[in-house]
Parts: sequence; structure tokens; C-alpha cells
Amino acid sequence: MGQLLRGCRERGWRTLAPRRLGGPDCWPDDFNVSPKLATGINRGADPASKRIRPKASAELLATGRAVWKFVAADVDDLDEIDWWIERFGLPIDNV
Repeated sequence: MGQLLRGCRERGWRTLAPRRLGGPDCWPDDFNVSPKLATGINRGADPASKRIRPKASAELLATGRAVWKFVAADVDDLDEIDWWIERFGLPIDNV
């Protein structure tokens, strides 16, 4: 996978990946991080213990390459997105 990512960079392409692959030289340009909301389209199908992984979220945030994507079904979901932003200190420019 590292060779594939390096090949994309050599062509000037940006890359997205859901998880870290190898060392920093093999990381994609950005990580697409899409936490599932309790009240989103799955309507709480998974318990918070499965949806909210503080250690993983902190590690992705620490890379400086995480782009946080949330799927909001209605205006009420915005409060939970605010919770994520405040709880993990997500940079607004990457949400």
C-alpha cells in the first residue's frame, strides 16, 4: 500500500484512507474519519461504546491529517456534532 500512496503523491494526487498504513512516509495526505452519530441515519443502531473510540479519535487527530465527516439526518444531529468538536477538540476547518 505504501508504494501505491507514494505513486499517487508523485502524480500530485491527494489521497484519503480510513486508517494509518505503515510509518509516516506511507500515510495518505488525509484520513477520512466518519464517526456514526447516535441519532443519525442509523438511529443509534450501535451503542456508544462501539461508535465512540476516544483513543482512536485522539490518535487520528494527532496526525494533523484527519478530516472529520458526519452524516446529519436533521438539525438535531448538529448538537451531537458539536459534542464531538468540543470533546475531541476537532479543528472546525477539518469538519
